[in-house]
Amino acid sequence: MHNVLRVLGPVPLVAAVLGQTPILLNGNVFDGAGGPLLGGNVYHIVGSSGACGITVPGGQTLTIQPGAIVKVGGCWGVSGRVLAPGTANAPIIVTSIHDDSAGGDTNQNGAATVPSPGDWHNVDVLGDGSAWSHAQFRFGGNPSHAAINQRGRPATYRNCRFLDFGNTAVANAGGSIFDTCAFHDCVGIPVTGMSLATLAQCLDNTTVNCGADYFLVQYTLPFSADVQLLRRNALNGMGVLVLDVPNVQAPVIPAGRTLSIEGGLTLKFVRGNVRCNGRILAQGSVPPFGVVFTSFRDDVFGGDTNRDGNATQGTPGDWGGITLAAGDTSRFDWASIRFAGGDGRALRIEGSSAVLQVCAVSGSSTVGISFGATATPRASLRDTWVFDCLGQGIRDIPWSTLAASSRIQCSNNAGGNHVSVGGETITQPTILDKNCILGVDPVLESLGSLAVDAGGVLELPAGTIVKRLTTNTMTVRNGGELRLMGTARRPVVFTSFRDDSIGGDTNRDGGATLPAPGNWSNFNVIDGGRVRFENVLLRYGGGNATLAISGTGVSHLLRVRIERSLQSAFALAAVGTADNLVAWNNGADGIQCTGGAFALRHATAANNAGFGIRRPSAQFTGQVVNCIAHGNAAGNFGLLAAQVSFSNGGFAGSNGNLAVDPVFVNAAAGDLRLQAGSPCVGVADLGTALAVGRDFDEFPRVLDPALTGATSGDMGAHERAAFALVVVGEPRPGFAPLQLTVQGPPGLALFGLGLLDGPPFWLLPYGSVMLGNTFASIGSAPTGTAISYPIPGFPGILGLDVAVQAFGIAGGAALTNVDRWRIWG
Repeated sequence: MHNVLRVLGPVPLVAAVLGQTPILLNGNVFDGAGGPLLGGNVYHIVGSSGACGITVPGGQTLTIQPGAIVKVGGCWGVSGRVLAPGTANAPIIVTSIHDDSAGGDTNQNGAATVPSPGDWHNVDVLGDGSAWSHAQFRFGGNPSHAAINQRGRPATYRNCRFLDFGNTAVANAGGSIFDTCAFHDCVGIPVTGMSLATLAQCLDNTTVNCGADYFLVQYTLPFSADVQLLRRNALNGMGVLVLDVPNVQAPVIPAGRTLSIEGGLTLKFVRGNVRCNGRILAQGSVPPFGVVFTSFRDDVFGGDTNRDGNATQGTPGDWGGITLAAGDTSRFDWASIRFAGGDGRALRIEGSSAVLQVCAVSGSSTVGISFGATATPRASLRDTWVFDCLGQGIRDIPWSTLAASSRIQCSNNAGGNHVSVGGETITQPTILDKNCILGVDPVLESLGSLAVDAGGVLELPAGTIVKRLTTNTMTVRNGGELRLMGTARRPVVFTSFRDDSIGGDTNRDGGATLPAPGNWSNFNVIDGGRVRFENVLLRYGGGNATLAISGTGVSHLLRVRIERSLQSAFALAAVGTADNLVAWNNGADGIQCTGGAFALRHATAANNAGFGIRRPSAQFTGQVVNCIAHGNAAGNFGLLAAQVSFSNGGFAGSNGNLAVDPVFVNAAAGDLRLQAGSPCVGVADLGTALAVGRDFDEFPRVLDPALTGATSGDMGAHERAAFALVVVGEPRPGFAPLQLTVQGPPGLALFGLGLLDGPPFWLLPYGSVMLGNTFASIGSAPTGTAISYPIPGFPGILGLDVAVQAFGIAGGAALTNVDRWRIWG
């Protein structure tokens, strides 16, 4: 620090030239007793050992007129208030006795002494309501004292200058307001102990060559009105606000109040957290005008605020975090929350209807975002990214909140990139977006009980992977409906949390734990509940039968596989459709038909510890058609012979049944497709096969596998095809083009694409055309040769079902093979 003599604003000419003899002040001074202090006069506050030179008593006012000069020795106590209405042409100056630039050489020593920072101690404020305008404070403060100590008492400073201080200019500012003030050459932080609520009233203040370029917020007044934070509230308009608030005094936005934060503001926390029962509007936009909540040590946003030259960096847990509590209706746009988690989470959404859009949570010492109670309307995360957290990315999000969200991404979180979903009873439509979860591990961990009750619909899109490690049953009841809407390429999967073979090592244990039958319980559909499962895989369940459907609701199962269940796989009664079911390697029966008159069509049950397919009682009066049961320990069929037709596993010689080895590709490994020489190829009931339409892999159910021109259907869930369509790439607009290849005998492949907006139709003997009503040819190539096809980015097709189909032609005969997904927006 260097000594600077400067004249800012006019001073009384006579005093400057003649060195006016000052008027001495000591003891109690107020209007009527030594005051008011008159313009044109120079006053000297004479201090004494252990006491301030003057005191404005409580309940009293000291007025300082424009142009008055006050030179301070020691300190100045204000238990009442000071009203100092200076003007631009006649400022009020509070300075050192050695400052000859104000009021002249009042100590009559010529140039023997010059002013220095810390020449006087401080103004010690113990009363409310002081007001200063166009005042200059010079050469105050020392290492032990801020120049002005407000002690939390509110005051107003407008158009004031704070110059050459040996410490902080104003400490414990509390509810004080600073408007168009300047801080020059202060050793410390210009202003400390501010309130967040009144900081919003501080505008256009500047600093040069001080120990910091920010106001320090250290406690909060109750939000008695809405508060709007602007870049103008920060020193030099730099947009950096610093908070050092212990949790007991942390900012609380009460119900009915709003804290608005302008884009471009960075709030840096030394410690503390924020709790909101009202509303936070973080009104960011494209960089650099986002809103950032971060650590005081974070130099990436707002620069090197702590002036340590990168000696310290933002660290997970540097500050607490943000809690959006019951009643909250916050909205965060283009906002970032960094290096929080000191209170157990970076962002907790509990009983809040908050909307986060284009936001990021990173560097949390624990969970990035956690959830508690569900509000109406539901909270939502849109284009939100959680990364680099020491805990899990997102935990305990309700299903209903997840359904209101889209494009959530989690990456590089030490506790896992999966999203944990809390237990919930769903009583309203809850449809998960196909783009809901993106990122490294697009896996949902289902925690606690899940129930879909009256009025509720839960729908999970193709590609959803749900992992559980709980004995809680998932119940569908009272007219509620559960829809798992997978595709052959992207099925919906429910499996063990320990299952690393699907969705990766979600529990991050490096394979130390292995999945086991019974790791999670089951689906129980009762009392009018309904399910629609299409292309679904259920693994390692079975506290009871993994999928038990009873009651009066009508459910539909198409292309569902259950494997490694602790108990039986399927227990079915109130079923309308049961096509292409697979039960493999389960701990009891594969498929139990417990009641009803439905038809079980094209099922495969193999290597189960109980029966393959059986009815536990006479309540099942339906039929088993075109099915395979093989290698089941207790027997393949436990039904009446009259109920089984065109199936393999028993009752040979009647109703088209066989009892032979079906010749699976690899039954021990779970590959239950048929080899070329299987006796089950081409012997199914053709009418049933035509009615079912597609096999487990969404191939046409009726094909010409021998390339003879004779169309037929196969027993079991999988249709044998001579040609296979291989698709490499994701059907997403803007991504790399799809690579399409038909594998099989030498010949020609014709490729088509269309929206699935119509039923399949038969083109015998070639099979079924399943491209809807918008069929378009997209090319041809010899078998074994790839063609490239970019998915068009037309907005109208985003989110719709799309099919690519290939017709393989060899020796004058043809087969078809279909591959289906949902386009991603």
